[in-house]
Formats: sequence, C-alpha cells, structure tokens
Amino acid sequence: MARVPTRRRLLAVLASAMLFAAAVVGSVSAASAPTLALSGLPSVIPVGWSGTFNVLVTDGANTTLTSDCASGGLVHVSVVGTDYSGSAAASAGVASFTAASVGLNILTVGTYVVSAYEDSVPGCNTVVGATQASIQVVAAGTTCPPAQACTTPPIQSPGGSVATITAGPGVTITAAFVRWDPSLFTACAGESNHDPNYALAFNVTGSSLPKLIKDVLPGAGPARMCWNSATDFIQRGGGFAPADPAGGFTGLLPDCVRAHPTLPCVLAVLPNPRTNTTTVWIVAPSGDPQVKG
Repeated sequence: MARVPTRRRLLAVLASAMLFAAAVVGSVSAASAPTLALSGLPSVIPVGWSGTFNVLVTDGANTTLTSDCASGGLVHVSVVGTDYSGSAAASAGVASFTAASVGLNILTVGTYVVSAYEDSVPGCNTVVGATQASIQVVAAGTTCPPAQACTTPPIQSPGGSVATITAGPGVTITAAFVRWDPSLFTACAGESNHDPNYALAFNVTGSSLPKLIKDVLPGAGPARMCWNSATDFIQRGGGFAPADPAGGFTGLLPDCVRAHPTLPCVLAVLPNPRTNTTTVWIVAPSGDPQVKG
C-alpha cells in the first residue's frame, strides 16, 4: 500500500477537523436560537384564575438570557382567538404578567392557546422566536379541608383513562385531560401508549407536599409514563430528563426506590386482564406537570 506523505496526511486531517468543527458549530447555533418560553403558566387553570406568570427570553435550551441585547424588549401576550392581550417590558430576560393583564381570568370553560412574541429591539440583531402553549380552563378545582387530605372526583379522558389526585390539607387541585400533540410536550420513546391522544395536566396550589396520582388506563399491560414538568427530574434509566423544545423537561418516569424515592416516580403498575385496565400509581412533587401513558 502506497504511503501517504506526512504533510498531505496532516492537511487532510486538518481539513476534516475543520469540516467537523463547522458542522458542530452549525448544529449548536441552530439548536440554541433564542426563543421565548412561558414560565409559571399552568396548563390547567380554574375559571377566574388570578395567578401570575413570566415570559422568559431564553437561548432555546431553557437558559434565560439576562444580558443579551434582546433581554429587555417589549413582550406581547395574547389569548389566540379572543380580544385578550397585554404587554410588558422584559428586564434581564424576564417579562412578568398577571392573569388579568392579558385576559387569562377567563370565565368560560374550554381550551385556549396563549401566544407570546417580542418586539425587535433597536440596534439588536438577535431574533427571538415566538412561543405558544395550550391551556385548559376548568370549573373550580377541589379544595381540601384545612386539616384533612382529600381526593378529586374521577377525571375522565375521552381516550378511556380515569384519574384521581390525592393531596394534603388546605390545597386546591385543578386537573383535566387535555388533547395531546407535540406542541404540548414531546412524546417519550418507549412510552406505553395506553391513551396516546390525551395527557393528564394538573396544578396543586397551597402546599409543597407530594401528591398521589392514580391513573386507570385502558388496556391491560405494562405502563411507562411520559412526564413533562417545568422542573427537571431524574428520568427512567438515570440522568436528568432533557429539555423539551415545547417547554420544560420531558422523560419517562422511573420506578420508585423503596427506601429513598426520588420524585416523581411510579409507585406501582397493576394490570387487570379481567377489566382490561392498568392502574398506575404515581408519587409527584409540587409543581405543574403533565403526564401521558
């Protein structure tokens, strides 16, 4: 075999390295295009909601841009298909809103889309992508008595699932099954797909204590639950769940470890061939997650 001269070999290696570096830089740039992200906006809210939420200017990977020239632009939020909208200037990459300021104190039950975009900042070449999220407005939630835990009435999915949520004293639980699509959160590889077109979205306020979710899925068999949350968590197989392009972090829930479980986790999966259902018990921390399986 003819020997390649050392100089030519070095030049060939250098050229390959430069092409590889260019490809890597290009992929990183594409993956980290700045975009807005909705933070603290529950996917399920009760009618007349009076909460607050933020719109963040991020690098596209859930990190807020605090010093970029685009981190102080004027942010606009609207409820698509309605006359409701509001604006606020971002400071250090954060624009804050109240429900009333953008018309999210809605009194009509239904599904709505919240959209956000930022005006161009004079002299700034950073282009920030818009964002949107689907929310479900439901009737007033379940409020537990001051000294007693309680459980919601059964929540029915059009796809056949039935769920209940148990939480501690004094909390308010709002929950609903919402139509799933990739704009809500990304599907998990390996999820069981008992009820693939709907996700259980819920919000528990008034306590930081864990809550217990019972989800009775159609079909008897294994169940691996796909979880999406604004707070990162340890996913099945180990390691933190990856950032989701649709918002938050998404991954399969791990099983609970008996001695010191890391929440959220699956406490039990109980298939029942007689009723052709599978009951999944999930222990979850405080927050505003979504789950499908």
